Amino acid sequence: MYLIIPYIDWCSLLNIDKVYEQDIVKTIHILTISVCLQMIVNVFTTVVAAYQKVALSSMFGVIGQSISLIVIFILIKVAPPSLPILAISISFIPVTVTLIFSIIYYNKKFKKVKPSILSVNFSLVKDLFGLGYKFFIINIQVIVFYQSTNILISNVSGPEDVTSYNIVYKYIGVSSMIFQIILAPLWPAFTDAFTRKDYQWMKNIYNKMVKFYYVVLFSIVSMVCVSGPVYYLWIGSDAIIPFSMTLAIAIYMIIHTWDSLQITLITGVGAIKVELYLIIIGLVGYLPLALFLGKCIGAIGIVYSMSIVNLLYAIVFTIQIRKIVNNQAKGVWIK
Repeated sequence: MYLIIPYIDWCSLLNIDKVYEQDIVKTIHILTISVCLQMIVNVFTTVVAAYQKVALSSMFGVIGQSISLIVIFILIKVAPPSLPILAISISFIPVTVTLIFSIIYYNKKFKKVKPSILSVNFSLVKDLFGLGYKFFIINIQVIVFYQSTNILISNVSGPEDVTSYNIVYKYIGVSSMIFQIILAPLWPAFTDAFTRKDYQWMKNIYNKMVKFYYVVLFSIVSMVCVSGPVYYLWIGSDAIIPFSMTLAIAIYMIIHTWDSLQITLITGVGAIKVELYLIIIGLVGYLPLALFLGKCIGAIGIVYSMSIVNLLYAIVFTIQIRKIVNNQAKGVWIK
């Protein structure tokens, strides 16, 4: 990917003026390096979460994003606008923060699991890669599904609709973010409960999270109803946000939040074979569907394509998790 970046016509792809070509190429290089570093450094956050210290693992991201925000605010005041510098501030600072914490914790609290070439057991490589490649494909889907949306919207409708999409996504996404914070500790907890075959506990927690989901659903509907005044107070008249975009993202967020509940718990028990198959279908089908609906009805068509794929996920994963918590999962449903 890094080697082919200069040979892609990014300005045509993003539907922007050629004058920005050099800045775009530099920015894509920066982001590519950042993603590669994140794949290595973020292993530490997974290790911390495996110890059921999810709040601690989440803290690294909060600190990194907070420092990024402060740096960007300072740069706005003292430096001319620069897309590459913005990309460095947003992407490299969180990675650096996580790296610093990993060095500290690996030499203190988590010294027992500190990475070392001397500790490598090559007899386990086959088993690790057998599970690892599945998570790799799942993560690729996350990148394609979510990170390509801005590119697709820019290509189909122009950069102005990318601004509208991101404003609405951040606004409506607040409810889903709160749900995700509460949901995060359940991944390692479900792993532990499944190992002990404590299906009653798993079922009880699942039912409680379903009830909490209804609260999130109500909050999303309420946020849509008051979205106009909120946008005005937030950004004034600098950007016009169509109600159709707010509605499309709200529908997507309702489906995606439900989907996240199922996936988190399923991944916690390690039964990801169905997830892998379904995500491959989603990967193959999403881009053609997004481009088709985007050409037909514009930017909201791309958002609706995300909802359609997520709805497929939600239906199948709901069936699977209910089989698991009721100890009825057999065959591919539990693999």
